[in-house]
Amino acid sequence: MTLFFATGAFPRAGLLELGLGFLRRALQCETEEGGHSGSDWDELLARRGRGKKEILRLGKQLEGANPAYAITVNGKRRGIFSDFLFKGLDKVEDKELQDIMRAMAAVGPADPAHRGKELSAYLQSLSFLNRGETRKMATSSHLARLILALVQPRSIGSLCDLCSGMGILGVKALSENPGLFFYGQEIDEKSYFLSLIHFALSGFRDVELRFGDILKNPLLKDGDALRRFDAVAADLPSGRNAGEFGEMPFPQRFKENFGKNLSSDWLFVQHAIHVLKPGGLAVVVLSTPSLNKAGDMGVRRSLLLQDLVEAVIDLPDSIADASSQPRSALVLRKGKIAERTGKVLMIDVYGQFAAGMDSDPGLWVDEAAAIFREGKEIPGISVWRPVEEIEEKDALLGASGYALASRPATDATPFKPLKTLSEAVFRGIQLSSGQRESAASREGEEVFLLNSGDIRDEREPGDYLPEKIRFWNRKWALYALKEGDLVISARGTVIKTMVIRPEHLPAIASSNVLCARLKEGAVDPHYLKAFLDSPHGQLMLNSVQTGRTIKAINPRSLESVQIPCPEFERQKRIGEAYRKAQEDFRRERELYEKRLKEIFAALAD
Repeated sequence: MTLFFATGAFPRAGLLELGLGFLRRALQCETEEGGHSGSDWDELLARRGRGKKEILRLGKQLEGANPAYAITVNGKRRGIFSDFLFKGLDKVEDKELQDIMRAMAAVGPADPAHRGKELSAYLQSLSFLNRGETRKMATSSHLARLILALVQPRSIGSLCDLCSGMGILGVKALSENPGLFFYGQEIDEKSYFLSLIHFALSGFRDVELRFGDILKNPLLKDGDALRRFDAVAADLPSGRNAGEFGEMPFPQRFKENFGKNLSSDWLFVQHAIHVLKPGGLAVVVLSTPSLNKAGDMGVRRSLLLQDLVEAVIDLPDSIADASSQPRSALVLRKGKIAERTGKVLMIDVYGQFAAGMDSDPGLWVDEAAAIFREGKEIPGISVWRPVEEIEEKDALLGASGYALASRPATDATPFKPLKTLSEAVFRGIQLSSGQRESAASREGEEVFLLNSGDIRDEREPGDYLPEKIRFWNRKWALYALKEGDLVISARGTVIKTMVIRPEHLPAIASSNVLCARLKEGAVDPHYLKAFLDSPHGQLMLNSVQTGRTIKAINPRSLESVQIPCPEFERQKRIGEAYRKAQEDFRRERELYEKRLKEIFAALAD
């Protein structure tokens, strides 16, 4: 019998309710296995004055009997009952405790058909978790379903989740295939404890969970070697740089030398490949920028040369539940079937949402999985690209650019990297406050110093008023802007663009601004702005951003962005239409604000 918290019984349940439910289940398991001789649930209910002490005693007894129930954090022992579930038990009134225990006793077994889904939802709604914690601990329902649709748990015997969180993916996998053996390792204490509870209350025992950093201290072993699995999955945490990890055990996992600026995503990817059995499949959900970042090119190229990459799926937020950077699913296989050898299937699900083509993430989970299984090419959505072609393009693995270039022949447009369309792509000059103050007080030509906050388009009201300085250093001429330049904000989560016009000059760009000086006749600047401002263009720019807290784009990464280049006259028509639409928007907005002021003035009279 598997216990379950009845839907609605504890709408904002906390640790105590969860702990008592788990304790009851653990005692049942001990009794069923003949290993428990202490108090049962009915006896606990009868111990009015001594219930707390007995609950704590039983919890510690279970921690001693089950090594998974006690972990070491920063050199200190932490027990699932004594230091997590029952930490505040002494502050609970006896009557409240008795009421909760009676309510627990009234809860019957869960319906196996709904148990996993309902329990997962329950755990994610616990009162002591905030939304940020829940997102960190739990793979979203849609994303878990997509990963399992790719992995196909019914066809494998073992599955490892490198970042198992609170066990959402594992419970779903075991629900599909109860004969599967599931392995997981988790670095977050709270997530680890919740995953133990999740599997136990769901009735699954063929599970091996470990606590710790899977890169620095991998614990899923077979003797002295790391255990191998039929399939590997991972919904990776926000990236760190490889240089932060230092030396790690089992260095044979990392066949490629990595610099300090390599995204940690690729350490997880290399670990996944190492523990994957021949013929096995891995699905690693990582930040899309890692697929395009210049500093990660070496490891991407190595994976391509080994023909390990089978597919890339760019995901919308409604599936990936991304908090900042866009996310993609990287599908790897050790030993592709013959018809998939030497090529990669690029699937752009993100673009279907960005373009407003479909807003149902559930349907697109099924569609993306079907495209992968069948290897379908759908113009504008999915396309096979040869490994050699991808390698020649700096091993860029973002799917959207390749899929966008595969649109129907009637709308076919060549794509070119921004580098080939520009005379130069450069970052502005970095000036200290002292240099700016000194330049402002000198005699000479007065120029604007353009910062990212000064980048605005025709939709925005207000005057163009950047900081003014005196143009006094000859080297600064290298950063002087010209009419027709396209400037882009180099830092921040919102990426803005602006075409330099005569009224913006004379000006030099500051260090938080990137400038693309376009070749005459290669691309219309207003068309280029329209594309980069579009959902697809923003995805391209987001995909080359780096940084965990402050997002940034460097010139080399910007040069790699693929730009659709229709014939030049069409570019000019699109660019002019976009510029005019923005101007119309600004005029209507100004008229609206003027009318509001008139109405509010009338109210004051």
